[in-house]
Amino acid sequence: MNNFKFKIFRYIYNKLKHTKLMTKNMECPGNGFLGHIATELMVSFNKSVIKDAVKKLNVKKNNKIIEIGSGNGEALEMLVRSTDKKITSIEISDKFRKKLINKFKNKNIEFFSNDAKNMVDIIVDDTFDKLLAINVIYFLKPLNEYAKEFYRILKFNGYGLLHVNLKVFKILMKKLLQIRISKK
Repeated sequence: MNNFKFKIFRYIYNKLKHTKLMTKNMECPGNGFLGHIATELMVSFNKSVIKDAVKKLNVKKNNKIIEIGSGNGEALEMLVRSTDKKITSIEISDKFRKKLINKFKNKNIEFFSNDAKNMVDIIVDDTFDKLLAINVIYFLKPLNEYAKEFYRILKFNGYGLLHVNLKVFKILMKKLLQIRISKK
């Protein structure tokens, strides 16, 4: 995305970021104009953390991996090169999932549209060695339900990485603290 387009999209996002419509598109981008903005911004923002996250996950050739919120598949590209096992991708956005299925049609990846807080019908207990979720923690509400499900699907000694942009996370935590303080 060129710099001018990025600035325009960022301006629009900043004006609409607290609206239900923009929040919905950031969580699960639609096909309209705001969905396009959300998609472009997510791809740009996530580039900086994907490489770091996959490196920290420390994948071995025999690891069975699940990625929650695979987006445009940048992390999947790295993960496919790191393991010989089938990778599972959970992507609730129809737009992203269709692109992922097309992009990785000849790769050892299985795609699901389930909400990650309830995968009992598709994943048995103690299945994965590694779990990766990049910049999705903001959408996992209530977080404890997702944490229980991640715990259920990870093997004993499994490793889950919920990777976030620290700057965005600090802003989010400040807002949460302000909300808690103001409710007292």
